Amino acid sequence: MKPSRQIECAEMMVAANCMTVRYAQALLAATPNHLLLTPRRKSPRASQDQINQLERETENLRARYRVTELTYADDMLNLVVAKGYVGKLLAHPAIESYLRKWHADLFPELLAVVSLNSVDE
Repeated sequence: MKPSRQIECAEMMVAANCMTVRYAQALLAATPNHLLLTPRRKSPRASQDQINQLERETENLRARYRVTELTYADDMLNLVVAKGYVGKLLAHPAIESYLRKWHADLFPELLAVVSLNSVDE
């Protein structure tokens, strides 16, 4: 692979937290010929249609990853603000009582949101 593609693949492996030989081989297989130092000849293992499909899927995954990366900070900020707001609402006895009585299915979920200490939970 050309150096730019190597860096791109390394970043994808880190982002996916998957540093396996099979994943690296899949990324190599999905690499278009113009990003290879030595363009591949016709592959005996995979047809050109399969390679093209893998390239499209890899590009689609890469685009979705970029969108997620761009919106992550805003999503986390919204989650923190929502957690604080719901926490303040639940601190009022009248609101808590109303939610327990009329939204018993939703109330435990709201408590779970308020009690979150990290996103991993």
